[in-house]
Parts: sequence; structure tokens; C-alpha cells
Amino acid sequence: MDKIIKSISASGAFRSYVLDSTETVKLAQEKHHTLSSSTVALGRTLIANQILAANQKGDSKITVKVIGDSSFGHIISVADTKGHVKGYIQNTGVDIKKRSQVKFWLALLWGMVIL
Repeated sequence: MDKIIKSISASGAFRSYVLDSTETVKLAQEKHHTLSSSTVALGRTLIANQILAANQKGDSKITVKVIGDSSFGHIISVADTKGHVKGYIQNTGVDIKKRSQVKFWLALLWGMVIL
């Protein structure tokens, strides 16, 4: 089961979040039949949106749209304050072999992005 742990400093000036979203990403991979690189992109978007939604109050929802010119196409995620998240990736079949410089590899995959 996935977990989210929230903490806040005594002064309220600092917040931190720790997530274990292994099951969420695994379920997304199974439902969307994504290859490895698409799973990484979708999973990171889902996790980022869970963190954003965890900072909200009430029953609000957060929608994240990643509109890029990369191999992935568009990625959309919706999360609520209770930790529920769902997402969609346009191109599920992206599987690029890792290079020695992972950050460079991810930049090539993401391309120009509008959030």
C-alpha cells in the first residue's frame, strides 16, 4: 500500500512530504501497458501531483498537464487531497535505453515542456 507522510516545522515555515508510490506507479503501468520510459514519465507526474494535492485543504483536486514536444506527447494527472491520483500518457510505447548521463537522457525525452 502506498504511503504519504507529511511533516511541518513548529513555526509553520517549512513542510516536507515523503511518498512511497510504488503500488500506484505499478498499477498505472499495468493499466496503461506502458514501456519503461513511459512508465518513468507517467510515474513522476503522478507522484509530483500527489505532493501538490497533499498541500491542499478540503476536497479540492489538482490537475497537472504536461504538454511537451517529446516522445511522450501529453501527460495528464488528477489528484485529490486524500491521496487518490489518476493519470494518462499519450504515447505509452516509449522505451529509450539509458545513457550514462541520466539527466541528459531525461531532458531528451521530455523536450520542451509547458506546465
